[in-house]
Amino acid sequence: MALPSVQSFANSQAAFNYLSGIYGAGNFRNWQICPKDWWSLQPYPEAGASQLNFFGTTFGTSGQNLMLTNLGTQSNFGTSHFLVKSINVSLFIKTWAVNTFAGLNVDTLYSDLINGFVWAGVLDVDAGTKKIAQITKPLLYAAAGRGETVVRASGNSSFVLTEGVPNVLATVVGPPPYARVANKRKGNYLVDPNVFIPAGQTFTAQLSFPSGLIPVIGTGVTDDTTNPLLICVTLSGLQFRQV
Repeated sequence: MALPSVQSFANSQAAFNYLSGIYGAGNFRNWQICPKDWWSLQPYPEAGASQLNFFGTTFGTSGQNLMLTNLGTQSNFGTSHFLVKSINVSLFIKTWAVNTFAGLNVDTLYSDLINGFVWAGVLDVDAGTKKIAQITKPLLYAAAGRGETVVRASGNSSFVLTEGVPNVLATVVGPPPYARVANKRKGNYLVDPNVFIPAGQTFTAQLSFPSGLIPVIGTGVTDDTTNPLLICVTLSGLQFRQV
């Protein structure tokens, strides 16, 4: 019996027919086909990074948990087949510090969304010898499809002008700084044709910054130890597994 290999398919039914041709008609009550997301998060340091590698760790090892990754086998899907339909890249940070804005670039990640590392980088996703996707500026063009990456801050600050007295920061006034990466309708990067990755096949996802290190601007918000900024890569599609 031939083993399944990395393939491109126009739709889910074509992938199902491919598996049926290899394994035979089978007892379909013993198969489960369901939507599935696989995710992996890596810290983006304040000094910047030349590259970040995703899906190279598994939950329960090296300090990893289900928030950081749900992959049970390093760099592959274990005993499950997976049909990749879309790729998302998003930001996560525990505390956005939205109430500490004092008019400086470092006070908010708004600065990074409009003029920072978000506007750079190349994401390469490969399985075996097949290139699944190569996405430039992935935080923009493969932004989270289930919602928005939004940064809000407490607001602009005014100054009290008093003769002979230095300017004093006064009450917050006006609308707060606001930025979003992509909206839900346009934020999903679709893999077309779909790419089928068989059980046990290794794959890689690497985000590189070939133009050089791009430091975080909003360092008043981030802290590499207590409040690290994380980048999340999510592969979405259909999982084929035996019950």
